[in-house]
Amino acid sequence: SWGTVGNPKQQEIIIIDCLIDLDLLYWAARQTGDRKYSDIATSHAGVTVDAAIRPDGSSVQVIELDPETGRKVADRHKQGLSPQSCWSRGHAFGIYSLADVYRFTSEVKFLDAAEKLSGYWLKNVPEDYVPYWDFNAPRTAGEPRDSSAAAMVAGGFWKLSKLVKDKARAERYRTAALRTLESLTARYMASGDAVG
Repeated sequence: SWGTVGNPKQQEIIIIDCLIDLDLLYWAARQTGDRKYSDIATSHAGVTVDAAIRPDGSSVQVIELDPETGRKVADRHKQGLSPQSCWSRGHAFGIYSLADVYRFTSEVKFLDAAEKLSGYWLKNVPEDYVPYWDFNAPRTAGEPRDSSAAAMVAGGFWKLSKLVKDKARAERYRTAALRTLESLTARYMASGDAVG
């Protein structure tokens, strides 16, 4: 996901953030007719799902893998509070992107993963549907919120509302998307002349 090409100490890192870029590989596969691009995207998504999603539905931002075996070595973090925490923007990347991976592949594993991440989000997001920058950050008045994560997850919830077959779950995602957008526009938009 990052690092110097050819540096063995940097070749084993993946980040949940990269899921948002997989659309480009699926697009390349459609444009060229070469499945290698979609195969790479699906493989990367599968490895990320297996390594980044915890049993409780929270997510790890950075994962170190063994370059020889591909097995997970350790959880790491770059923007999150700690390796054990759940960075809200990375979590939003996961929900939004895995809904798309499911749409491109029809592999239920990816829909299940997006829903597992969504369950954690909905259980832990504050009442106004805009998360703190990390789900494990202190919930105090001065702690930063992440409106970008909220906007992205609203899009992910909207996608899920169209993908799931169960009407009750679809309505739950649709309602969460709309409530998130309502909260963002009512409480988090810049007002006046932002340029100054």
